[in-house]
Amino acid sequence: MALVLLPLSLRPSSRQPMAMMSRSR
Repeated sequence: MALVLLPLSLRPSSRQPMAMMSRSR
């Protein structure tokens, strides 16, 4: 799943929502 988070995190639009998921990890 980390592989999917990497590309999504790179995106500015997904960076905000992804930040929440990344913090949970």
